[in-house]
Amino acid sequence: MKAEHRKELEKNALADTLSKALEGLKRGPSRGTVIFFSVILVLVLGFLGIRYFWNWSAQSNSSRWLQLEEQPGVKELEQFAKDNSGTMPARIAQLQRARILLQESLPRLCADFPEKRQEEQKKIAEAAEIFEKLADQSKDVPLLAQEALLSAAKAYESLGQLDKAEKAYKTLESRYGQSGIAREAGPLAERFGPESRIFVEVDGQKVDFYSRFEKLAEKKPGDSK
Repeated sequence: MKAEHRKELEKNALADTLSKALEGLKRGPSRGTVIFFSVILVLVLGFLGIRYFWNWSAQSNSSRWLQLEEQPGVKELEQFAKDNSGTMPARIAQLQRARILLQESLPRLCADFPEKRQEEQKKIAEAAEIFEKLADQSKDVPLLAQEALLSAAKAYESLGQLDKAEKAYKTLESRYGQSGIAREAGPLAERFGPESRIFVEVDGQKVDFYSRFEKLAEKKPGDSK
């Protein structure tokens, strides 16, 4: 009797479960079920979307890096940076452009003709401006920002704009004081103080190096000194 009674109870429980399931199907899913599966669907679609964006971004940047290597000069690098604005390859293109302007123009600051020297000064000033902008744009890439600040300081120093050079050196030191590059910036900035100025001897007299260099930069062909 007990076994038969137990079987009867199991049949009733099964029938009750099936009945509830059929009733649920007739009524449709509950609001909680709909919300739950909607959230799951949104999460899945979001994950797939992010994954697609990452893959697309990686492929696009790979193509940009290859294109960057093919840029032969400053004009091409400038156009590449404009066409790919907002990307890391564009920043590197600007960095390379400024490097070329600075490295090629520095030896020409003492060219024979003042017009040529003025032309090179403009290029160095352009390089300094690019370096400063890169330093602000690249705070998320400390190594790039440090090189940009150091190069800006050197560019301004070569132009005799010592206040700007000192500011760039000090910004580098204060912002990235724990790095090797930044630790070197402090002593470099101190050279511009009145007690640390560099002097050279001309006709038996001590002359401020930067003033002398500026005078030489203004020299015309035929001038003796």
